This record gives sequence, structure tokens and C-alpha cells, in this order.
Amino acid sequence: MINTTIGILSVATYVAWTATVIYDRYQKDLKNYKHINPVLTLEILFNVYLLYLLINADSAFLAITILTFLLHVGIGIYTEVFRPQAQVDDRVMLKYWSYIGIDTGLSILTYFLVINTSL
Repeated sequence: MINTTIGILSVATYVAWTATVIYDRYQKDLKNYKHINPVLTLEILFNVYLLYLLINADSAFLAITILTFLLHVGIGIYTEVFRPQAQVDDRVMLKYWSYIGIDTGLSILTYFLVINTSL
């Protein structure tokens, strides 16, 4: 468990980032599809599970973060190389790579702050 202010603040930052990403996706679903995609519910549950692992300083959090990173990198490389959709803009891909970097970096940093502040 987390027992210092730094650990608590790092988890709060992780939660704020995750909530912002999910809210943005929620807004895009409402704007583009006029309903909420059921995958969003699964993403919320997945992030709650990750938060549970993070709070308990479980190494599974780090493993899942790395696997998610590798999956996103694979999808990004596939999209960059094969361009399955002709309308994939370079700005969209730049935002995608930025998201991957920020999400993974924040997740790993938060994990190491939590394990260093846990008993």
C-alpha cells in the first residue's frame, strides 16, 4: 500500500490522466456515433483493474503496461507502413505516437514512484 504523499500524488496524477483520456473518448463517441461504444465500458473496467494493481504495487501492473505499449506500437507500425485507411493523416499519427509516449511514460513513472513509497 501507498504510505507517502509522493505515492498518493503519483496515483492521483495517473487517475487524472486516465480519466481525461476516457472522457475524451466518451465525448468523441457521442459526437461521432451518437451513442457510447460498449468497448468504452471495457476500457473503464480495464483501467479500474490497473488502478487496483497500481495501488497494491503489483508487478502485474508493469507487465500489463509493457504489453499494452507493445500492442500499441505494433498497431502504430502497421498503420504507418500499410496505411489501411487512405485518410490517416500524419497529424493523427503524431497524436497517436505522442499519446503512447505520454501514457506509457506516466504509467511506468507512477509505478516506480509507488513501489518506492510502499512498504
